[in-house]
Amino acid sequence: GITIYLKNIKELKLNYNKYIKTTIFFKNYSFKVIGFVDTGNKLKDPYFSKPIILLEKSFIKNEEKLFLVPFKTCNYNGLLKCIKPEKIYIDGFGYRKNLLIGLIDSIKIDGVNCLLNESLMEG
Repeated sequence: GITIYLKNIKELKLNYNKYIKTTIFFKNYSFKVIGFVDTGNKLKDPYFSKPIILLEKSFIKNEEKLFLVPFKTCNYNGLLKCIKPEKIYIDGFGYRKNLLIGLIDSIKIDGVNCLLNESLMEG
């Protein structure tokens, strides 16, 4: 009984630690989102190897310049609409530059607006 309870609490804490306050900066505006460290997100742009985070597109103003980045998953090839932020701030990890934001319709995790690339947590 108690060992299962403690194991569940530990897993809950591990998952909760993956929810991270993130601020995204552009030239004329910035906003805060809740990021989730997605260990499955290893997306990088194939030209410059910049890590790509995924963000719900409703946060972005139309003034941002969009470009398409090819990507592959296990069973899908496609083009991802991306933008380049000035920088982002990840709570507990600091500022990161040289990354891209891939725009998607929605993220199916409660309270999460952004899937962070695991490589941004290094250093």
